[in-house]
Order: sequence, then structure tokens, then C-alpha cells
Amino acid sequence: MLFFTINTAVGRSSSRTRPKERYEMNTMIKTAWNTVMNAEHNPLLSLPRATRFQLMTVLAFMWSCIFCISAGLFIWIPEFVFGHIVLLLLGIFGTGFIFRVNTER
Repeated sequence: MLFFTINTAVGRSSSRTRPKERYEMNTMIKTAWNTVMNAEHNPLLSLPRATRFQLMTVLAFMWSCIFCISAGLFIWIPEFVFGHIVLLLLGIFGTGFIFRVNTER
């Protein structure tokens, strides 16, 4: 209630109104999230449920390792930049490879 009162006091009509750009950004983020993270929408949909779970677990572990190694590379700044780019590209291509193989089936 306080948030609504503050918004109306500064000239905004309601706390429920959203600018079109913000709505489009939220839609884009939700679509990107569902494409990669939701097993009901990504290319692994054609696989059996257990196999989908296993591959999503492998991808989650892979990305966790990539981000942990990237955080650990902050000790060496020049190597960090190169290593981070290499790890990020490996993760992107690995995820794309798994999705592409399962899309072709």
C-alpha cells in the first residue's frame, strides 16, 4: 500500500502499469530462459524424461564448473580474460552441440 501511495504522490497513475519496453524485455528474458532451462520447451523435449533429466544435470554441472573456474581465475588477470573467453565458448558450443544432436533425432 505504501508503494502505491508513493507512486501516486509523484504523479504515476498506478503501480500496476508497465511501460511497453519493460514488458517486452520480460517476455524476451522468459523466452530465453524457457528455451535453455525448461526441459518442456528446449530441444531435449523429444527424449525420454529420465534422459532429459540426466542431460540437464550434466549441463548444469558443466556450467557450474565453468563459473567456478572463471571466478578462481581472478587471481591472474591476463590469463583470466583468455581463460574466461575459452571456457564460455566451450560451454556455449557444448550446450549447442547437445541441443543440435537431440533436435536431429
